[in-house]
Amino acid sequence: MHRGAETAINYHPFGNNGTFYRNYLNFLIAKALRMHIRFGRPDDPPLTPDEARRVDYYIGVREGFDLQDAAPVLDMKATGSSQYKADLFRVLRHFPARSRYRVRLGDVTELQPEPTLVKSRPIGGANQNSVMIPLEAARHFLFVRDPQPFEAKRDGIVWRGAVYLQKRVNFMNATARLPFCDAAAVAQRPDLSYVLQPKMSIPDQLAFKFIFSIEGNDVATNLKWIMSSNSVCFMPPPEYETWFMEGTLVPGRHYVELAADYSDLEEKYRHYLARPELCREIMTHAHEYVRGFCDFRREMRIARAVVRRYLELSGQPF
Repeated sequence: MHRGAETAINYHPFGNNGTFYRNYLNFLIAKALRMHIRFGRPDDPPLTPDEARRVDYYIGVREGFDLQDAAPVLDMKATGSSQYKADLFRVLRHFPARSRYRVRLGDVTELQPEPTLVKSRPIGGANQNSVMIPLEAARHFLFVRDPQPFEAKRDGIVWRGAVYLQKRVNFMNATARLPFCDAAAVAQRPDLSYVLQPKMSIPDQLAFKFIFSIEGNDVATNLKWIMSSNSVCFMPPPEYETWFMEGTLVPGRHYVELAADYSDLEEKYRHYLARPELCREIMTHAHEYVRGFCDFRREMRIARAVVRRYLELSGQPF
């Protein structure tokens, strides 16, 4: 175990497994009783300009739409996708039980033809119908309090993950012969033959100055905790985004951008390794960005504002 591995502290602004079980139980009880369990209807204050911009970002729909063919959330099956349903109910429980929504659960990578509540969506393009709310948040919104300074960390770039999609195959092939890359698969497709390695804990990965963030089915789940740490994120431009608004991240400010084929990887590594002051600037900006998502009450207030606009545009009282 590397130095400092026992001292990093995980932080879940949206809660942990205990929070999930409570939310899912509330969903099951409400479904059985056919009514929402209300913990006080929130009297949300007016949005700040920054919060209003975020609402506009999450729901790009500007014109009214019809939801007559949609269903209330309590019509969803009780089984399957429990984490998503728990998070969905955490937001929607403050609105009338009869309200109708189009919802798509799971790792969503396609543009939606009609306004639909989703966890993830492609960045850019005509993604206005993909209305984002914080789903599967306990898994995705994991931050760390990293006590180890950048200068004390080990030279090199680290990554551990499952290799099934071609983009990760390309990544593994590009880093295979680079001595400064400690990248390994912990699981893989049957047709691949990488030497599998055990999973590496987050504290052990934080012993490195640089950490790769490589998208999988949709976003890379490690991006949030990397940006909250005293290590620097290396990644190609993201293709997908979640409540974290990955599409607003700025290369060279929040992370080190790599070419999609990793042809500039060694050049970027040497450049930033020799310039710790640039790395500290990136970490400072990354930490500032992360702080914008650490106030749970504020995040829920913004999520409710997204839902209110969704209901308003679909002509439903709330």
